[in-house]
Parts: sequence; structure tokens; C-alpha cells
Amino acid sequence: MSRAHLHEVPLPPPEKPERERQRRPEFEGPTLTVGAASVWVADLQRAAADFARRHGGSIMLALELGDGRRLVAREVRAGPGEGFVTLRHTVDGEERELGVRMDRIAAVELAPAAGDAERFTYRRADVGFGSGA
Repeated sequence: MSRAHLHEVPLPPPEKPERERQRRPEFEGPTLTVGAASVWVADLQRAAADFARRHGGSIMLALELGDGRRLVAREVRAGPGEGFVTLRHTVDGEERELGVRMDRIAAVELAPAAGDAERFTYRRADVGFGSGA
């Protein structure tokens, strides 16, 4: 009986580029992401500040939700999470915070604040990536 021996031929080593990419750990840290809620809140803050400038004083912010409820908010901020905003409002004299999905907000109303109306706290400095004119 004759047995044939198979011989493996080794592959050549993979070619390396002439110059490997230099790694710079100081530039590989965490990155900044801006979500839709952050952009929406920044736009709302900018609109509120502009509205207050035009109407010379305090303003009121009312949000209508998809189910028809109307909330007068004192403050709005992005989060928790990507698609939510948090509203600070008063119910029966007690301050509360409510997380709302952005797609549940049907309408936003800005109006001059009447005497005892709940006033909206907006940022008085420029908000976002550009400076307001």
C-alpha cells in the first residue's frame, strides 16, 4: 500500500501598509452627541428668549399633549433618554416633573405672562451652536 502525503504550503504573511495609522489616545475619548430632544429644547429656549425680548417681560409656556391635556410649564429640559423631555409644572400648588415623549407633544404656546400666571424660566444667554443676533 502506498500512502500519499499531502503537504501544506504556508501562506505568505499579510502585507502591511507602508505606514500604519498613528493612534492618538487623547483624541479617542468620549464623543459629544446632540440628540433630537436637546435640539428641540434649545430651539424652544431660543424662541422663548426672543418672544420675551419682543414682548418685554415674563412669558408663559403651555404645552398641549396628544391626549388633549394642557400643561403650563415652568421649565423644560432634555431627557431622560433620547426621545423625551422633562417638564416642570405645578399641580394644586405642588411642583412636579413629568417626562414626556416628544412625539406626544401636539402644540406649544408662548404668551405674555399675566399677573399670577406661572412664568416660564428660559435661558437668557445664547443657546445652541450659534450666537443669536
